[in-house]
Amino acid sequence: MRPYFYLCLFLSLGLSALAQKTEIRKSYFFEVNETELQATQIQSLQKLLDSLPNERVLGFALNAYCDGPGSKAHNEALGKNRILSLQNEIQKQFADSSIKHQNFADEGQPDNLYKNSQRRVDLIIQLAPEPDYGPGIAELLKQLCPPPQVFEIDPLKDTILKAKGGSILHIPAKAFSNLRPKEKVRIEFTEVITKSEMLLNNLSTSSNGRMLESGGMFKVEAFQGQRKLKLRKRRDVTFYIPSERSIPGALVFNGNQHDSLANINWTRTNGSTLQSTSMNDFLWCCSLGRNPQPCNFWCRMGSLFGFNKDNAAARSSRSRGGENPCGAFTHFLEKYGVENVDALMLAINSNRQGEAPIKTYEELYSYLRNEERKEMEADIAKGSISSSDLNYYIFNNAQLGWINIDAFSNWQASKLTTLNIPLKPANHVDVKMVFKNRNSILPPNTYRRGNFYYKDIPKGEPVNIIATKYVNGKSFIAVQDYIIGEELGELQFEEVSLEGIKEILAGLNS
Repeated sequence: MRPYFYLCLFLSLGLSALAQKTEIRKSYFFEVNETELQATQIQSLQKLLDSLPNERVLGFALNAYCDGPGSKAHNEALGKNRILSLQNEIQKQFADSSIKHQNFADEGQPDNLYKNSQRRVDLIIQLAPEPDYGPGIAELLKQLCPPPQVFEIDPLKDTILKAKGGSILHIPAKAFSNLRPKEKVRIEFTEVITKSEMLLNNLSTSSNGRMLESGGMFKVEAFQGQRKLKLRKRRDVTFYIPSERSIPGALVFNGNQHDSLANINWTRTNGSTLQSTSMNDFLWCCSLGRNPQPCNFWCRMGSLFGFNKDNAAARSSRSRGGENPCGAFTHFLEKYGVENVDALMLAINSNRQGEAPIKTYEELYSYLRNEERKEMEADIAKGSISSSDLNYYIFNNAQLGWINIDAFSNWQASKLTTLNIPLKPANHVDVKMVFKNRNSILPPNTYRRGNFYYKDIPKGEPVNIIATKYVNGKSFIAVQDYIIGEELGELQFEEVSLEGIKEILAGLNS
């Protein structure tokens, strides 16, 4: 399990990166004889300035460099005006800060250090050291981060694993590349379904700044000893993920750390197609032929759910016709008043005036799945869903690591707003926005004027603002009910134990 905790630590260490810096450097380059920043450079500079902790900014230095051609006076004028273009942008946000200038107008002689880096202004930001709060939020996240489920498998055999939360993994034989074939492989699997599980794993739901709604996050890694293994080409792992409801527009995403706060950015997975099926399909409807029969693979799947030799007689009776084995399939036979697959296909086509007829069992299967999903969503709304109607998302994935079933949350631009959190970023602080009516958690998009800041969030949505601190070995949490668009007051922190934090976060799942 040790590699998993190292990863949790790796993800959380990024949180303190900005806090530990006492100097930030960035260069801005100019075309020949140009003195104004380009629009993209201005945006980049504004983003950098927004991220600064105001109370720690000691001052700025601007050093201008010019190339060889031209007189010294000409180069001095270029350098002065280039410095001025940055200074004007800095003073929009830091009007009272000191800005020191240096103009290296005669830096035109051959010099390997500046040979390919002339016609530029170097921005140097001096920051005061942050007070020592101990190990910071990285240590708290490390302690909260739950261990994965661990399985040991024979890598040369086809393997089916069932996790505690009901997820199923199908790992094909000889799936891994850099493999020692005579050694066992350790599979580490993490299921993250609830909001509290997301928070404990320091996860959130956004893709390149766009809000997502999650149908579940999962992490799979494979090891031999301390060596991390990779999948071979065309040896995808198949996932069967339980879901009480289908999220319209759900897609498969892979996760990668993408900023200094260790936030996960989810990117669309190429080649993974998300499908849906039910428990009844697992047990009895592996195909939609005239006489549906379970195949070897599905028999093994059924055994994971307790369909063993103790009820073999009942299964035999069903397969002989004592009871139709396909629960969902039976429902549609009864609905259309027919007795077999071919008659069902004819009945459905007769009601699809103006639409392309269903010709194959695969097309019929897809149609019935969509119809079943619609009925299931109606049952969920009425609170009448039963456990046997549990849906499963099914997809293949060609890489290991973090995987997410998500749908984009699309909001009209007129309904989006911004929010300034009255809390300053530091190496001992973390903030998340937890939506009450959807399985979504957002990290701050950026910093603004020294505070945590959100942009493009939907007005009127009820959320909880969750902030945690870890100061000299003591943990604190603030939970603020909030309606986006209203005024947000100061966050009230209370000291709690690790178990207390877990209990508070568990209350967000209802």
